[in-house]
Amino acid sequence: MLESEGVDVLKRFENWLRARGLKERSVERYLKAVRRLLSACPLEELDIERLEEFTARARSHAHGVKIFLKFLSRYDERFRRLYEEYKLPRRRVRVPQVLTREEVDRL
Repeated sequence: MLESEGVDVLKRFENWLRARGLKERSVERYLKAVRRLLSACPLEELDIERLEEFTARARSHAHGVKIFLKFLSRYDERFRRLYEEYKLPRRRVRVPQVLTREEVDRL
């Protein structure tokens, strides 16, 4: 079973990522996300509200958090439910700027 805090969880997660064949940069990015998450909230206190609050402040870490939940779901039913319930924040779709006819004519 996983230790709830510290190096053991991170080391096991890192080994799992590497076994899946992820590139070094991806592994480091996911580990950084999980370190930030665990510094903001202990694993025992993790729930959907805290996950959403964390990723609202750190959107760039959302995917790493989701992958971490997938990893944890192998060990504990609570994390499996969190993994299924947690939805990645939607990216804002930017509407491309379109030139008016006048602007096109000026070109």
